[in-house]
Amino acid sequence: MSRSNFDSIPLYFPCGQQQICGHYHIPSQQNGQKSDQKNNRRSVVVICGPVGYEAVHAYRSLRFLADSLAEQGFPTLRFEYLGTGNSPGFDEDSQRLENWQSSVVAAVNDIRERTAAKSVCLIGLRLGATLALSLAAELNIQQLILWAPCVKGRSFSREMKALSLTAGRAHLDDPNVIEGAGFIFTEETIAALATLDMTEMTLPANSDILVLDRDDMPSNDKLVEHLKQNNIRVEHQPTPGYVQMMDKVYCTKIPHQSVDTIINWLTRADSSLAGNALESTALESAGSKPIEAENILRNLQNANNTAVFLLKPYSASSCLPMVGESKETLCQFGPQQSLFGILTEPRDTGSCEKPIVVILNAGSAHHIGPNRLSVYLARDLALANFTSFRMDFQGIGDSYLTTEGEENNPYPANGVDQVAIGLEYLKQRFSHREFIIMGLCSGAHFTFHAGINLQQFSLQECVLINPLVFYWKEGMPLDEPSNALHHYRMAKGYKNALHNTDRWKKLITGKTPIKPIFVTVIGRSGLAIKSSLRRYSSRIPLLKFGSNDLAADFKKILARECKVSLFLATTDPGYDIVKTEAGYVVRQGVKKGNVFLQLFENADHTFSFRPSRRELIKGVVDHLVAKH
Repeated sequence: MSRSNFDSIPLYFPCGQQQICGHYHIPSQQNGQKSDQKNNRRSVVVICGPVGYEAVHAYRSLRFLADSLAEQGFPTLRFEYLGTGNSPGFDEDSQRLENWQSSVVAAVNDIRERTAAKSVCLIGLRLGATLALSLAAELNIQQLILWAPCVKGRSFSREMKALSLTAGRAHLDDPNVIEGAGFIFTEETIAALATLDMTEMTLPANSDILVLDRDDMPSNDKLVEHLKQNNIRVEHQPTPGYVQMMDKVYCTKIPHQSVDTIINWLTRADSSLAGNALESTALESAGSKPIEAENILRNLQNANNTAVFLLKPYSASSCLPMVGESKETLCQFGPQQSLFGILTEPRDTGSCEKPIVVILNAGSAHHIGPNRLSVYLARDLALANFTSFRMDFQGIGDSYLTTEGEENNPYPANGVDQVAIGLEYLKQRFSHREFIIMGLCSGAHFTFHAGINLQQFSLQECVLINPLVFYWKEGMPLDEPSNALHHYRMAKGYKNALHNTDRWKKLITGKTPIKPIFVTVIGRSGLAIKSSLRRYSSRIPLLKFGSNDLAADFKKILARECKVSLFLATTDPGYDIVKTEAGYVVRQGVKKGNVFLQLFENADHTFSFRPSRRELIKGVVDHLVAKH
């Protein structure tokens, strides 16, 4: 898809007394097509996304949908509800359902005001479909697309509860909440969701509705029957691709057939508006005139890309005030303005001389981070008087590919170069500034390599959070990037099994094969011996090892007077990798004060449980405040 056919413009727009984050996708005026159907659209589109982990997984596909709609001539607004994404608020806020519905109303009002369009199509995915239908009559929506809708809020809550139980661990801080894949649903929110039932909602008169079912689940016949009984023109069909769209973030696939179905249906509906407009001058005055993209672009040139948020700390760090303010700015930068990032600053930046903290993508999760971790971290850092910058690599989140490469790739070949582009942008914006680079998972990988290679910038510290691999090579499987990592995973599993009597019985009785255990022990021992010998390789010429020497590369970073901080879950492979391959350097660095190490006993790879997430953020904030 060529960006020459559409423009993407990030902004904040008002929702009551607050500002919420959104992206307008509008037809470009550079394609030179003035007379074709794409330049005579009468409908505009608002996309109501899902909530919780589904919003993170579907982010890529919904951005592609918005781009595709704009390419076909439909001005489109994506947005993030209050308390989600980059908008202000927490999972634990009260009146969340009302806030989400208010966000939909604000989005519809904003696109109507900017485009002067009367025909607004709401596209809702999952709970977004539920919210869209609940407000359609009030907002006089004539076109609705309900994609894999949550017909009953109570069923959605049950899904989140089941997901929470599969984690196999009780909540440590509050047994009365549901935490589905790192996102909190309080008792109040659960009770509010229970009131939602799409088969009992008031429906907009004289409207057209497309219901897109998942092809792997039973059909929503009861909902469709309810809609038809109310004289709604309904088209109903299953479409493939939902499961792939909601796969692990780095595995997600765009459901192209569903996107095509949506565009074809909306094109027909929009054409009917044009036909009606020819028959009735009353309709013409009611807003069925073609929308002029030039006017929209003119209106968006002065769009507000900065917002001030009232903040409360997410973590329990004693360094933070009970309340404060931050200023957030949506930034497009780099080649062809293809890269995207969010700058979070303390409200009063006049005397701020601290390094800027650059937070990289964790895997293929976009700039909010897994479980919204990066947002919480950036805002707590702002309360501690640090400026931070959350940036997306090309092909992830809201950054676009401009060169050859693969979308949704957490380990792009030019990742360090992209970090350099981000640092140069910040350097120009703030004159000369010092930097701290920080990342989780693949973000830790690029933080590590930026520390080695980006000598032209003043890097004060590299913060590595649960690195999974230090030396990525193209073709490595993302689940288990190296044989070494496989040995570490297996060794960790066998170590845990030492305390399990059932596992011993199976081993003694021959039910557990001994060969994999033997291979793992030998492999793990070999890695430890190899790491120990590396320390003496410079003194003994006969000892030759590959170019990847973790301990030596840690020393390179420290030699440039750049500190290294490690925040590691003891159950994560990164802990064993560091301990085995660079343990001596880390221990010496801790003694000298240029390495910081904090371990977490009850955390998984992405800190998907609230207690460990808060503990991590507290640890990072406390450490940076103490050192800078």
